[in-house]
Amino acid sequence: GVFNTGVDFPHLNICVRAAGGASAIHSIQTPGRASRVSEGKTSGTLIDFYDAFDTALEKQSKTRLAAYKKMGWNIITHYK
Repeated sequence: GVFNTGVDFPHLNICVRAAGGASAIHSIQTPGRASRVSEGKTSGTLIDFYDAFDTALEKQSKTRLAAYKKMGWNIITHYK
């Protein structure tokens, strides 16, 4: 939770989100750290874990993916 708001990592290229949840704010703010463009960096990659073993968690995964796609981010999804 410490890195959810108010921090900037200008050279961050990869963000791994393994916390789950489906908050619209966290689905944009947290991975947005890797999407920021800075000198010497074009864009970042987001890695998320798709939870298919539980219907409620899978719904949260789908909600996160929809938010990521809306932002146009490069996403790598790992299915568990």
